[in-house]
Amino acid sequence: MPGRLDEIYISPKSAEPMQALQQVNLIAGMGLEGDRYNYAVHTGTYSASFIDEPGKNCTVVSADAVEKQMAATGMKPFEAGLGALRRNLVVRGLSGDELNDMVGHEVRVGATRLFVHRRTVPCKYREAQCKRPGLMNRLWDVCGRVEIKFYGHVRVEFHAIDATPAHRSAA
Repeated sequence: MPGRLDEIYISPKSAEPMQALQQVNLIAGMGLEGDRYNYAVHTGTYSASFIDEPGKNCTVVSADAVEKQMAATGMKPFEAGLGALRRNLVVRGLSGDELNDMVGHEVRVGATRLFVHRRTVPCKYREAQCKRPGLMNRLWDVCGRVEIKFYGHVRVEFHAIDATPAHRSAA
C-alpha cells in the first residue's frame, strides 16, 4: 500500500530552523535542493567528509508511526508539526514496520527512486531541543536514511511513496 508524501522540510544550514515546502527537487546522489545535507551545500552537522556514508542526503519519517509511538508512551505531540524532528520527507499511510521493511530496497516517490539504506532515530541533541526526554529510544523504528537514485520533482500530497513489493527492487 503506498504512503502519501505529507510534508517536506529543508534547512539551508546546520541548526537553522526547518523550512516547510510544498515541493522540492530531489537531486540524484546529492540531496534535496537547498538542504544542508545536499552534497553541493554540505553545511549539515554530520556533513564532515570523513563521515561519507551513503544514504545521508535525505531522510524519511512515518507520521503515523511517530504519532502512534508518542501516544502509546504518553509523549506530548509536536505543536508545530513533524518538522521538529528535522527529517526531510514526512509520509502518511505507512507504518513504522512498512518503513523498516523498505531498508535494503529501492522505493518510488513519484517518478523518483530512493534507496533506503538504514533506519535512523532522532539524536540526543534533537531530543533536548524538542524537550522530549526519551524521544530517541521511543522513536527507534519510525525514520530511515535514503539515497536519491534518480532526479525528480515531488510535491506534498501529490506524490506517494510506493513500498509494495512490485515496486521495490534489491540493490
